[in-house]
Amino acid sequence: MNYEEALDYVANLTKFGINPGLERIEELLRRLGNPHRQGMRFIHITGTNGKGSTSVFTANILTAAGYKTALFSSPHIRSYQERMQINGMPIPKKQVAGLITEIAPILDQMIAEGFPSPTEFEVCTALALTYFAREQVDIVVMEVGLGGLHDSTNVIASEIAVITNVAMDHMDYLGNTIAEIATEKAGIIKENSQVVLGDLVPEALDICIHKAEEMHCSVCHLGEHIAFQEKQSNLQGQIFDWKMGDASYEEVSIPLIGRHQLKNASLAIAITHLIGVSEDSVRQGLAETKWPCRLEMVWKPSKEMGRPMVIIDGAHNCHGMQALAQALADFGILKVYAVLGMLADKEREDALGYLLPFCKGAVITKPPVVRAGNWQYLGEICTSHGVPYTLEEDIFAACERAVENINSDEILLVAGSLYMAAVAREYFLPDDVIDK
Repeated sequence: MNYEEALDYVANLTKFGINPGLERIEELLRRLGNPHRQGMRFIHITGTNGKGSTSVFTANILTAAGYKTALFSSPHIRSYQERMQINGMPIPKKQVAGLITEIAPILDQMIAEGFPSPTEFEVCTALALTYFAREQVDIVVMEVGLGGLHDSTNVIASEIAVITNVAMDHMDYLGNTIAEIATEKAGIIKENSQVVLGDLVPEALDICIHKAEEMHCSVCHLGEHIAFQEKQSNLQGQIFDWKMGDASYEEVSIPLIGRHQLKNASLAIAITHLIGVSEDSVRQGLAETKWPCRLEMVWKPSKEMGRPMVIIDGAHNCHGMQALAQALADFGILKVYAVLGMLADKEREDALGYLLPFCKGAVITKPPVVRAGNWQYLGEICTSHGVPYTLEEDIFAACERAVENINSDEILLVAGSLYMAAVAREYFLPDDVIDK
């Protein structure tokens, strides 16, 4: 298979949907020689929000420290290749094609022998672990796909388990209460490991600490063991002080914006401090971090070019929308024109309740996945908040209409689904591609 054929093969596995459980991935990895047991060290990161940012911060710090560092994350923004990176470099297309060509007959044989077919994400996980093992990486930063306990990434034996936060999301799979969701996420905690906890609500914190104690783990968490103090914040980045125990760093700089990123960066520093990374490596890794579609300014305002400021954010649930709204308020951005598209399985009314007070108008568009459902329903939510809207199914057309409807001194915000935001980003940054 070439690269495009390989991606089509993987995409066809989406028909098997989300199917929690480790039996399929464990059997697939066994047939691939158990690459996850070949000497790599693992850091495992979960959370309702912030796990991706915390993962990339952590990976960049470890790379700066000289480790051959792998990062597994999802979903991707520009290319499927982004899901598996080594020292910040996405897997080459040729190796994606080669690995999927190798895995395909193994999948066929599994099914012929009566095993249920692994899902798309399970194949992606196996592909990544195989790639990382063959490239002999030192350490893997592994972002959970969904939940933790039953997620395919939970086959690894991690030395550090990280839970960034716990909020209501993916209730169809993780449970309908904070306690149930926290229990799923605490499932990544392995015996005699170290546990780093973020800004957890008390109920979730109690469950995670209890699980850590049960598994004989040491624990540090934000607010008690880990502290940060914001020093400066603007649309170009943030500066903050950090402290954990006897260790303290002053005026650490990150290019990502939003108060929530200070929490994510603080967790990344804590993780790498436990590993023994130097302060210089921490500063370098954080300063060089880029993470598309996370409060990312893709267009700077330009009266000469007739361009407004355009910010794209992958906020897609209540917790994420609340953080986005807080960031807008912190920067004094009181009114934006928005391109919005959310998945039907999200709490759309509650989530948009945080954002719509900042919106003077909106273009509603359709996220490019089956779960988009009745995407037009967002218009009814806009109407209930007094926000005028138009419908535009095609994402590029939605972005074009939004740009035409506002002045160069106004702000356009794209938000609601990371899948939608990724396509919108192509409209505003068509030349930012991965082509190897």
